Amino acid sequence: MLGNPGHKHKYRSTCLVGVFLSFLALSSDASFDRHEVTHREYMKFVQATGHPPPEYWNNGRIPGEMESEPVVL
Repeated sequence: MLGNPGHKHKYRSTCLVGVFLSFLALSSDASFDRHEVTHREYMKFVQATGHPPPEYWNNGRIPGEMESEPVVL
């Protein structure tokens, strides 16, 4: 368990987070934006570019009342 004074850790958790983020940045095309993109905004992108919508959209449509929620995955 992290933070347990009786347990010795080889690495500090903040160090591991930094290593993971560095690995992610170097090993993939993933990028992170400061601002979330809503489903409504992403739909405009999909319509303008022909990019496929997320798999969890139903037949290319935003599910339920998710228009103003951020796109995930």
